[in-house]
Amino acid sequence: MNANIIVHSQSGHTARVAKDIRDVLRDRGNSADLMLLRPTGKIHPGSRDVSLRSMPETAPYDVLLFGGPVWGFRASPVVRKCLSELSSLKGKKTVCFVTMGFPFRALGGTRALRQMNNLLDLSGADILPGVVVPYTMPPSDEKVRGFSEEIVALLESSG
Repeated sequence: MNANIIVHSQSGHTARVAKDIRDVLRDRGNSADLMLLRPTGKIHPGSRDVSLRSMPETAPYDVLLFGGPVWGFRASPVVRKCLSELSSLKGKKTVCFVTMGFPFRALGGTRALRQMNNLLDLSGADILPGVVVPYTMPPSDEKVRGFSEEIVALLESSG
């Protein structure tokens, strides 16, 4: 499997999970890259006019993972912007994950994943179920590894 993990992380929480996913993929003999999405200006939960410094590379990869924080009960506007600008992802497996400061997925995590998956659906991607990573207090390395392994298991079980 050749994966690109594409994330927006403002506080570092989502980047921490993304790095661990990359490590799990590599430990299992896969190729995995990580790209942090960078907006051109200041971004807040209600931002509508978002532009990115660069778009992620998707063509060389057979698997794409997208991650970002839940802001205001929605997916990060940076991640939404990226997903809305992607062209055809036909034949590519995708999985999304979000980090959030609430312990219950129904407090924004589920909605954020649905928003991300709806945008991916427009590109023709093969969408796998996403994962909500509660981040109410910095989780232990073991908890982060558990979420990372859950995400990698989704990819491995999808054939």
